[in-house]
Amino acid sequence: MNWIKPIVITLFAVMIVLNGYQVYRIAFVRHEADFVACLAGAEDFRNGTNPYLPTAVAPYNTLENYRPYIYPLFFAWLWIPFTFLPPVAASFAWYILSVAMMFYALALCAELTGLTAQKEKWLIFGIIGILFVSVFQWVLMFGHEDLFVLLLLLLSTKYLVKNESRSGWFLGAAISGKLMPIVVLPMLLKNWKAMALCLVSIVLFCVVIPYLFAGNAIFHFYDYWFHTTLTSEMSKGDESTHSFALAGAVAQCLGLLRPTLFLKLACGLLLMSFPVMLLFKQKIVPAMFLSFMLIPLTSTRSEPNHLTMLVPAVMLLAAIVLKRKMIWRGKEIMLTTRQTIIGWTLLLALQMMILWGYNATVPFDTIGMLIVFGLVFWSAWNESRRSGPQRAMRTTPSAWAEGSDR
Repeated sequence: MNWIKPIVITLFAVMIVLNGYQVYRIAFVRHEADFVACLAGAEDFRNGTNPYLPTAVAPYNTLENYRPYIYPLFFAWLWIPFTFLPPVAASFAWYILSVAMMFYALALCAELTGLTAQKEKWLIFGIIGILFVSVFQWVLMFGHEDLFVLLLLLLSTKYLVKNESRSGWFLGAAISGKLMPIVVLPMLLKNWKAMALCLVSIVLFCVVIPYLFAGNAIFHFYDYWFHTTLTSEMSKGDESTHSFALAGAVAQCLGLLRPTLFLKLACGLLLMSFPVMLLFKQKIVPAMFLSFMLIPLTSTRSEPNHLTMLVPAVMLLAAIVLKRKMIWRGKEIMLTTRQTIIGWTLLLALQMMILWGYNATVPFDTIGMLIVFGLVFWSAWNESRRSGPQRAMRTTPSAWAEGSDR
């Protein structure tokens, strides 16, 4: 098995080189990089002007093809150092940071799923790298922030498993960055210190620090943001056939052009009930991974980069097949070679449904995500039934790993 590591390194090296070339093409030839949106917002914010107003950043784009800054002010001040760099240097500095965060997130996710041996880590890196190659490519070449947000969420999971309140800082930073991770907030219900720190960090990152830069002007910025971006997204968002959110799929089946606000809330609350149930069963890791999936499943605007949030859930399922052990009716069984092959085939088929089902007459992408969602919940719930009260109280990463080995 010594051949695994060099092959995985080679695959990632090829991906990094090709995506690096795409970074230049997307930003400076096609003028479509999302990195520009944060850069333009940071440049406006540094100059004291409204970052949510249309702004072109030469030589990236013009006002005709600009991409609006749509996030809270956290990224607007955090991105300020990039505004002092030449455009090419800024783009590749963020690209290098994103690649580093991708590997850190994968390593942390492997730790949380109990894949601690070096052979297992490299093998799961290769598996996830292949399954999510198109998603990672999209995130890296367009300069999206999803790997950064995923890393923050995984760090929050790591410390929440240890029952440490600092988990709230990382979740607060993730919410401050893209707002969508607010669906993960209920996972702090059993740790009120972490919840308090999360809320404090949101105020700090989104209000206090921006206020130190721009003063009272930030309230005018947020007023404009609320009445343009937020209200528009909540009232409209994607058309049903262009959405991989559950509400979009239901609306598509009902023949609606777009899901109603009531439908969005109903679907969101239904989905949220599953990770909450696992949370109160002390299954923190799978509960958190399920809550990550709510980000694309409840999104008002579906984009390929949002599928980054599926990585932990898919890795958790892959870890079960990789270790060839699972729980059935409260008993642990070893998977046969045939069952293992079926497991890998199913995982690959689900990933193809998710990646290729977008904008289809039948919402295969949403169906695939819901099956992954159900499998993670089912496997964690069955493990809870087997383990009993004492085992269920174990909440460290090593304990979760032990649960896969026994």
